[in-house]
Amino acid sequence: MIMQEMEMIMSEIRLVSDVANELKNDLRQDVRRIEKVVNDVEQMVKEDSRETNSELRDTTRDMKEDMELLSGKLEQAMTELEEKVDKQIKKALENPLNSMK
Repeated sequence: MIMQEMEMIMSEIRLVSDVANELKNDLRQDVRRIEKVVNDVEQMVKEDSRETNSELRDTTRDMKEDMELLSGKLEQAMTELEEKVDKQIKKALENPLNSMK
């Protein structure tokens, strides 16, 4: 009878040990899967960051070029306007009717 009880206890200990080993292996696999997901996410974030930085540099460069172009056009338009106003003033001053006062 004691031998039967001992055998039952040993059987239950083996069962508990097997379950514990399965849990340990399952947890180990879960940790590996989570590590892979974390590594994949880190890689995606790095790639996205590089891409975003590159796009930002390109956008900044394009904006700078556009601003330089607009600045040049504005300078040209101001010069043309100034010349036009100077011509009109000169024409008005040279008008013979202007000196008849």
